[in-house]
Amino acid sequence: MDIPKQTDSKIVFKGKFVQVAEDTLQYKTGDTRQLEKIVVGDGAQIIPFFPNGNVYMLRQYRHAAGDVLEHFPSGYINQDETPEEAAQRILCEEVGHSGKLVPLGTYNPYGGLITARNHFFAATNLSRNEGWAHHDRIEQREMEVIRKDMRDVYRDVMEGRHKEPISAFAFLLAWNKIGLSMF
Repeated sequence: MDIPKQTDSKIVFKGKFVQVAEDTLQYKTGDTRQLEKIVVGDGAQIIPFFPNGNVYMLRQYRHAAGDVLEHFPSGYINQDETPEEAAQRILCEEVGHSGKLVPLGTYNPYGGLITARNHFFAATNLSRNEGWAHHDRIEQREMEVIRKDMRDVYRDVMEGRHKEPISAFAFLLAWNKIGLSMF
């Protein structure tokens, strides 16, 4: 396999959360190729489990999809945070709980186009944070925190009704590591 060497990179777009870079790649033969990539910060996603088999999810309007999607608490990892610290912060900000984190792995779900890695966690031993209020009032208008039986979520994922693939993948990792032991 001829793995090219990156010889140049230019940022051609810079937004609030994403950048688009145009990279020049050179092969051993001397041939060159230009490719674009979307540069996005890493994120964390958390599947919060309750002892009775329920999970917390968010029902939220997602502008890029033009639809309301159900997904698990997730967000960007700040530069001064570890993935675990970000996961605890996100869990608190989005659903008002803290918990014991169980690492599920780190993946690059869009490796052909996007640089971001997602760090997945299950959260158990959940406890409510007193005085919790959603961290973003505008986002709060577009979001509803819901509890669902994890067997219903599993069925929705396996029957193709769950529209958010990163959450579906993270849930299946958590189901395999945590969920099956609950029954």
